[in-house]
Amino acid sequence: MLRCAPREELPRAARVFSGREPPPGLRAGEALRGAGATCMAPPQRGERRGNDAEHRRNVGTRRGAARAAEQPLLCFPAMEDPRDTSWFRSHPLAFADVGTAEIAYRRIGSGPPLLMLHGWPFSSLSYRALARRLSERFTCILPDTPGLGETRWREDTPFAFADQVATLRAFVDRLDLPGYGLVGHDTGGTLARLLALGDRERAGRVVVMNSEMPGHRPPWIPLYQRLAALPFTATSFGWLLRLGAYRRSSLAYGPCFDDPRRLDADFHACFVAPLLASRRRVEGVMRYLRGIDWRLVDGLAERHRALTQGVLLVWGARDTVFPVAHARAMVEQFRGAARLIEVPDARFLVHEERPALVAEAITNFLGA
Repeated sequence: MLRCAPREELPRAARVFSGREPPPGLRAGEALRGAGATCMAPPQRGERRGNDAEHRRNVGTRRGAARAAEQPLLCFPAMEDPRDTSWFRSHPLAFADVGTAEIAYRRIGSGPPLLMLHGWPFSSLSYRALARRLSERFTCILPDTPGLGETRWREDTPFAFADQVATLRAFVDRLDLPGYGLVGHDTGGTLARLLALGDRERAGRVVVMNSEMPGHRPPWIPLYQRLAALPFTATSFGWLLRLGAYRRSSLAYGPCFDDPRRLDADFHACFVAPLLASRRRVEGVMRYLRGIDWRLVDGLAERHRALTQGVLLVWGARDTVFPVAHARAMVEQFRGAARLIEVPDARFLVHEERPALVAEAITNFLGA
């Protein structure tokens, strides 16, 4: 149960863990009213939430009004705003030839450079709401990683994690960035950490959201990796995507949101429809998937301590792909250089469900 906090308390809405001390007893009531949320009192025992007439009668009495005032609020995020997508796409798409691929990217905003790396099987469009907020303080650089989005890859493009990191470093070289911060979600969070470890002179602070963790495997990703190496997998996956039941299941996009209605409309247009329309895009998704290297992920257990510039972990607390309990344990690997913010009532795509909260947390952390 959450109580909505004032908007100025938004960064404190989530539970914060330093990894060195027990979690403070913070109320997890984020300022969802200011973040585009719907808040409502929970039903009483025996009441039906949808019975508006009965609710009005109860609140109309002294007893009902007092009881309603005492109730914590249940907060539900508003649906994503398609204007974020239109705003994002209004910025021109550019291409940077890095030798192994032509990286599609957008550069939006002004301020310190912030390289934002998306996860699988998405694209930089997954940052459309977050970038709209961060671009007021940062120059958001939003590439599509080879295999995903609009980036042009070739038959000889390498997709292993180590090669993806080399490609991203070549991309940074191509843009001639003297220094930059990093934001990464899912596999993008792993690539961000690996890039920061390999480009110490330029890479600054790192923000990681719901990403791979040493020793943890999402239950279906290793299976999908094995299947992706088989013939006709791309065709079969494309067929499965046409089934609404599959798309909403735990084997596909089901774990993305706390509210499954978000899987329709704008999300479908951004991430599902392009795959349904192009077999090559599905093939790119499969190649990217096969490149995920769990040895590199597990090796971060020892390498995390070298990220002394500072790391912020922002986690959807209800994520079933990368459970927050594992993230709490991972904080210790950074030897005091990281902290964890847990975002209640958010799952895998925390930055889509809570863009205002996540943007403010990132801005405070990076000091812009």
